[in-house]
Amino acid sequence: MEMNEAKKVLLRTAPTFGLLKISEAAMVAGVNPETLRRRVRRGELAAWGFPRRVALADVLAQFVPKHLREVAGSGGNQGSTER
Repeated sequence: MEMNEAKKVLLRTAPTFGLLKISEAAMVAGVNPETLRRRVRRGELAAWGFPRRVALADVLAQFVPKHLREVAGSGGNQGSTER
Protein backbone atom coordinates (compact mmCIF):
# COMPACT_ATOMS: atom_id res chain seq x y z
CA MET A 1 0.00 0.00 0.00
CA GLU A 2 1.25 3.44 -0.91
CA MET A 3 1.53 6.07 1.81
CA ASN A 4 -1.13 8.19 0.09
CA GLU A 5 -3.56 5.26 0.20
CA ALA A 6 -2.82 4.72 3.89
CA LYS A 7 -3.40 8.41 4.55
CA LYS A 8 -6.80 8.19 2.81
CA VAL A 9 -7.79 5.25 5.05
CA LEU A 10 -6.84 7.23 8.14
CA LEU A 11 -8.82 10.27 7.02
CA ARG A 12 -11.89 8.10 6.23
CA THR A 13 -12.05 6.49 9.67
CA ALA A 14 -14.08 8.08 12.43
CA PRO A 15 -11.99 9.69 15.17
CA THR A 16 -11.90 7.06 17.91
CA PHE A 17 -9.00 8.37 19.99
CA GLY A 18 -6.44 6.70 17.74
CA LEU A 19 -8.13 3.28 17.77
CA LEU A 20 -8.78 1.37 14.56
CA LYS A 21 -10.35 -1.98 13.78
CA ILE A 22 -7.71 -4.65 13.39
CA SER A 23 -8.44 -4.90 9.66
CA GLU A 24 -8.00 -1.14 9.20
CA ALA A 25 -4.80 -1.03 11.25
CA ALA A 26 -3.40 -3.97 9.26
CA MET A 27 -4.15 -2.16 6.01
CA VAL A 28 -2.34 0.97 7.18
CA ALA A 29 0.67 -1.01 8.43
CA GLY A 30 0.76 -3.23 5.34
CA VAL A 31 0.44 -6.52 7.22
CA ASN A 32 -2.12 -9.30 7.23
CA PRO A 33 -4.93 -8.76 9.78
CA GLU A 34 -4.24 -12.22 11.21
CA THR A 35 -0.75 -11.02 12.16
CA LEU A 36 -2.29 -8.36 14.42
CA ARG A 37 -4.90 -10.77 15.81
CA ARG A 38 -2.13 -13.23 16.68
CA ARG A 39 -0.19 -10.49 18.49
CA VAL A 40 -3.33 -9.55 20.43
CA ARG A 41 -3.83 -13.18 21.50
CA ARG A 42 -0.20 -13.42 22.62
CA GLY A 43 -0.51 -10.21 24.62
CA GLU A 44 2.04 -8.38 22.46
CA LEU A 45 -0.53 -5.82 21.29
CA ALA A 46 -3.32 -4.34 23.42
CA ALA A 47 -6.86 -4.36 21.99
CA TRP A 48 -10.20 -3.06 23.24
CA GLY A 49 -13.91 -3.56 22.57
CA PHE A 50 -15.81 -5.50 19.97
CA PRO A 51 -14.99 -5.49 17.17
CA ARG A 52 -11.47 -5.47 18.53
CA ARG A 53 -9.68 -2.15 18.12
CA VAL A 54 -6.01 -1.40 18.49
CA ALA A 55 -4.10 1.82 19.03
CA LEU A 56 -2.66 2.95 15.75
CA ALA A 57 0.45 4.27 17.49
CA ASP A 58 1.16 0.78 18.89
CA VAL A 59 0.79 -0.84 15.48
CA LEU A 60 2.93 1.76 13.75
CA ALA A 61 5.65 1.38 16.37
CA GLN A 62 5.87 -2.35 15.59
CA PHE A 63 5.59 -2.41 11.81
CA VAL A 64 6.31 0.96 10.22
CA PRO A 65 9.82 2.47 10.14
CA LYS A 66 10.16 5.55 12.33
CA HIS A 67 10.78 7.95 9.43
CA LEU A 68 7.42 6.95 7.88
CA ARG A 69 5.33 7.09 11.07
CA GLU A 70 4.98 10.87 11.05
CA VAL A 71 3.38 10.67 7.58
CA ALA A 72 0.63 8.39 8.84
CA GLY A 73 0.35 10.06 12.26
CA SER A 74 -1.06 8.47 15.37
CA GLY A 75 -3.87 10.78 16.31
CA GLY A 76 -5.05 12.46 13.18
CA ASN A 77 -3.38 14.52 10.54
CA GLN A 78 -0.97 16.38 12.78
CA GLY A 79 1.71 18.50 11.23
CA SER A 80 0.36 18.44 7.71
CA THR A 81 -2.10 20.74 6.02
CA GLU A 82 -2.07 18.74 2.79
CA ARG A 83 -5.01 16.44 2.04
